[in-house]
Amino acid sequence: MEGDDEERTAAPRKKRFEWKKPLADKFTRAITNIGLDNATPKRILEFMNEPDLTVRHVASHLQE
Repeated sequence: MEGDDEERTAAPRKKRFEWKKPLADKFTRAITNIGLDNATPKRILEFMNEPDLTVRHVASHLQE
């Protein structure tokens, strides 16, 4: 039947999170303070105390 085909569009992509120098430095300080062996994404995030940052952002950056 006509009109049954719904046009599907992809959901808009979220903007990629950008690690600017001050934030990257804070990330490094967090790992240094926590210790590499104890540095989990959750602990790093808690230490950094950045409201726009998520565990997923930190975990991804930790793998780089």
